[in-house]
Amino acid sequence: MSFLVTTYRFLLFLVLISLFTISSSAQEGEKKQSLANKFIGIFKKSNYVIAPLIAYKPVTSWQVGVGVKYLYRPKNYDTSDTRVSFVASALIYTLNNQVLFNPYFVHFFNHENYMLDGYYGIKKFPQNYYGIGNLSSEDNQETVDLSEIKIEQLGFKKIKENLFAGVGFRAIGAINVVQEYNGLLLQEKPAGWDGFWAMGPSANIRFDDRDNILNAHKGKFIDVRLEYMKKAKKVNGGYSMLKVDTRKYITPFKNKKNVLAGQLYMQASLQGDVPFSEMAFVGSEMLMRGYYDKRYIDRHFLGGQVEYRHTLPYNLGIVAFAGLGDVSNDISNFQLANLKYSLGAGLRYKIIPKEDINIRLDFGVGRQSNTFYLSIAEAF
Repeated sequence: MSFLVTTYRFLLFLVLISLFTISSSAQEGEKKQSLANKFIGIFKKSNYVIAPLIAYKPVTSWQVGVGVKYLYRPKNYDTSDTRVSFVASALIYTLNNQVLFNPYFVHFFNHENYMLDGYYGIKKFPQNYYGIGNLSSEDNQETVDLSEIKIEQLGFKKIKENLFAGVGFRAIGAINVVQEYNGLLLQEKPAGWDGFWAMGPSANIRFDDRDNILNAHKGKFIDVRLEYMKKAKKVNGGYSMLKVDTRKYITPFKNKKNVLAGQLYMQASLQGDVPFSEMAFVGSEMLMRGYYDKRYIDRHFLGGQVEYRHTLPYNLGIVAFAGLGDVSNDISNFQLANLKYSLGAGLRYKIIPKEDINIRLDFGVGRQSNTFYLSIAEAF
């Protein structure tokens, strides 16, 4: 309990500092800049934002790091039909000597005739493991230490307005896996329990007419991806997955700056033994906020969320969100009684008003769990 009180006080302190910073930035029009404004200038420009990242998780202790998003559009590109591209990354270090580095980017070519979408991640981070299934118990919790390397590269060609077809390549390696002695992972020995390497092609169909890919106010996003992964050193070590991500953004309110957003997401394992660290899951900073990362894992996930985003003066905003979802070993076994819920609210500060880019602080609540998130750009 004392730790929770300390953590909440620390987060309250961060919010108060943010509010002070925001009130100071409102005076930017004055000739004489305050010390606070000069400090803010280090972290934001018209085309990039840098934000400190601070969090606590029992499995990692305190996490400190920095998140960066750089937005750009080449000068010779048509601004009427070519959206802004971006490169983003986070570098995080924990007091337990763990590291996470995850650069990714989306690049639109002129007139969006072609598009590149890439992710390159390196992490030496532990993962809590509770067993497989949507009824796994908190009592089974154990810490699995591992290092992971992940590469995802997709290339798209526009086949008609806002509709793209793409092919890509994906590679992932989980190495240096250290299990707890006599723990559940060693007892069950699911695929990937002692590490693995896998790689393979992917194919995508994507419809995207969002007005802003980092903070959409209107439009739709539909992405269907089929992946086939071949495990190294195994004759029959292939597995395939289908991922479907659909999102919709509308402004049905009198104030057109207020947004109602919705998302439905599915991940299905079509065949093969999927490594436990690749399984569908409940719990992340993007979907089912409020649960520890990958709290529940299994072959399939089905769920969604809605979010209301309300703008306030001085580049502030507040949001409320709710989600439902669950994992299952078979698509036909999803049961309403087992669905996990996610509820929460958050604070926003528009750090790049020109590009409508926010820093977000969210607090999510799930079944017997709650989590804070501090990040750049919206969850979806």
